Amino acid sequence: MAIDGIYNNLGSMMVVHRTTGQDADAGRAASASEQPQASDGGLARLTDSASLSALSPKLRSTLEDISERGGNVLETLEQNVSDLQEGFLDAFSERMDAAGVSLDEKLTLSMDDAGSLSVVGDHPDKARIEQVLADAPELSSAFGELATQSEIIRDIRSLRRVVTARVGASAYDAVDAATQESVAESSTSAYRVSLKGAMSHFYFGRNA
Repeated sequence: MAIDGIYNNLGSMMVVHRTTGQDADAGRAASASEQPQASDGGLARLTDSASLSALSPKLRSTLEDISERGGNVLETLEQNVSDLQEGFLDAFSERMDAAGVSLDEKLTLSMDDAGSLSVVGDHPDKARIEQVLADAPELSSAFGELATQSEIIRDIRSLRRVVTARVGASAYDAVDAATQESVAESSTSAYRVSLKGAMSHFYFGRNA
């Protein structure tokens, strides 16, 4: 199964729609005027049918279906990321050595708005490093793939936490919190790598 297909399925499952504010008040008012108030028994049946415990098996089934068609997706993605990280670091180090750039000074890289790898913040050799990156588009391509697959791994783990959460109000809170966290992270964080000497660290960092 293609990575894009997995990501689209996960994205659709992670969306939880909630109505708030004036829209919610208007909806309740319209509902109350159009039909009689539900009895306690009717509300209990509605709660049971719309509970997370009823939805969880479907989510589990979808995750299992993804795994069956694509093998063990999470393990495959994690191995991909590990291999890509190692390959990226080797190629980047070779390019820096050839350009005479020392990695003794801390260096952080991330994708810019144009989809190219660039230096985050200040660095004594920033201009030279970015010229090397521009001359080696394979580095940006590999890093972009790293970022995409790492984000999918993060979303799968988030979804699994939701699916295995306790049922009831606490589970609904977990769904809402996990969904908001996933959306917030996707919109405010960027995949980065920091290097200093022989040390390296890949991570999602907050945008400035």
